[in-house]
Amino acid sequence: MPTDEIVKRVFSSTDFLLKKREQRLQELSAYVEKLRFAFIKREVVDAKPLSYMAIDGTESVDSRYDLLVFYAGAFGYAGTLERDASGGLVMSEETSVDLPTEISMAIPMHEGDVADVTRKVDGSPADVPPLLMELSELALARAAVKTGDVGILLLDRSLSMEYSHLSTDVENFLRGHQSLFFDDATVEIALNAIPSRGATETLGPQLAWQVMNEFGRRGGSWSEISSALGLSKPDLAREALSWLESASARGIAGKIDSDRFFVGFENRLEMGLDKALGKVLFSPEGHPLWKDGKWIEEGDIKLLSLLVLRSLLKLALEKNTLLIGITKESSSSDFIEGAFKVLALKKGISEYSPNMGTDLAYLSTVSDMLGVHAPWRSLEFDAHFHGESVPARVFARGYVKLSSSSLSRVFGYDRPFYSIPPRDDWVEGNGDWGGDGYSDLVLTYLEPMAKEAIPEALGYNYPLFLADKKAKTMQAEARRAYLSAIDLELSRAGLPPGAGKYRDMRKYYEQMRRRSVVRRHRREVQLQAQRTGLS
Repeated sequence: MPTDEIVKRVFSSTDFLLKKREQRLQELSAYVEKLRFAFIKREVVDAKPLSYMAIDGTESVDSRYDLLVFYAGAFGYAGTLERDASGGLVMSEETSVDLPTEISMAIPMHEGDVADVTRKVDGSPADVPPLLMELSELALARAAVKTGDVGILLLDRSLSMEYSHLSTDVENFLRGHQSLFFDDATVEIALNAIPSRGATETLGPQLAWQVMNEFGRRGGSWSEISSALGLSKPDLAREALSWLESASARGIAGKIDSDRFFVGFENRLEMGLDKALGKVLFSPEGHPLWKDGKWIEEGDIKLLSLLVLRSLLKLALEKNTLLIGITKESSSSDFIEGAFKVLALKKGISEYSPNMGTDLAYLSTVSDMLGVHAPWRSLEFDAHFHGESVPARVFARGYVKLSSSSLSRVFGYDRPFYSIPPRDDWVEGNGDWGGDGYSDLVLTYLEPMAKEAIPEALGYNYPLFLADKKAKTMQAEARRAYLSAIDLELSRAGLPPGAGKYRDMRKYYEQMRRRSVVRRHRREVQLQAQRTGLS
């Protein structure tokens, strides 16, 4: 194609895109003023200094002949938010906060065994490290909340979407497989009794969890739960078990005695998780992915990740740790297709809205048109709007812009509800619910962490940016260490270090054979010359 024709096509396409954007902006400006209430400025709240941790992970695959080495790790950047001279909060540099800050592993595996782990004939080795990285990130977050005094925990992933994706994959896995770590009844109850603060008014996953915990304590707030449903303790127990059986994909009817099985359930589950994580992440002997004569499959790794996320949610609620998952970009349309529909019903806003490509671009455009200056956050809404596989009234979802710089980005975030929100189509500002007190804390604590322009321009939350750089540095050091160890073992076995596939080894031995033939021929020539000289 001639150069001038290429230039004309580029100009034409660019002009088309700019006109489409201008058209969307004009459509949006027609009722943008009605959306002003969806942007909330930071309010003065009693935010005390606390410790924080940002967690990011890294993974890679290396090969030596037919041997693969899966590397995965999670690394935390920890510090404190302290008061400055004016009484505001500032982020300190990384300090010696008493928190676990890393989990990493290098797992060797024969290339031919990968299909047994992935359960795919054409299973790719690249499928395994991301699963191990996700598990290590969640396990590190759980360890930080469980053993340390961390006030705010940041993860570089969406909590609600992780729960949704893992739940769907685990349900599919359990339809045809038995977990190597947990029995059926334990898995079913854990997946269908979801941690939540306070008792709901209807029997569901959150209330089932409350009932389960009351069995464990043998007392407590039974009167509150019973009065809400008008049931006695025995009737409530039967109703909870019946609900769990109906919610179970495979059914647990007749397999357990409700009173005896519920007592101490959470403690047994936590102990089981510790044992399973010890096997996969901290295995002192044997292969980390080999258990009871079988390879630990993808589905079991995802099940562990889901149960660890559930445990993390429970611990965050118990210790009032502000747990926040941050996303840099979203290709979905949560705000437009979810919360916006409810706002249309409750606030009389037209249900139609031009789609700006992503929620982040949409909110950024609207805030600019309204002249709303950062820091601000959007109204929060129930992440259940995003998909039915996300449990209702468990995760709140919102968006935040932390810096007024023109390079600053809008981030999506989600967090647990720290009290029970309204039941139907919940969006902040809908109804008389006063909130759980954590909505404004999100902005109050995140805003001091957005003082660096470069990470913001790159689309990073600053602590997560530091955690990412720490992860990359630690990966490079670990990679040199484990590859050197493997090369040492190869050299001891008489194999060439640093080689790749089997064909490389064959080439090496062929070269060695040829060199041996040449050396033998030279020796024979030398001996012949010596014999001739002697004669």
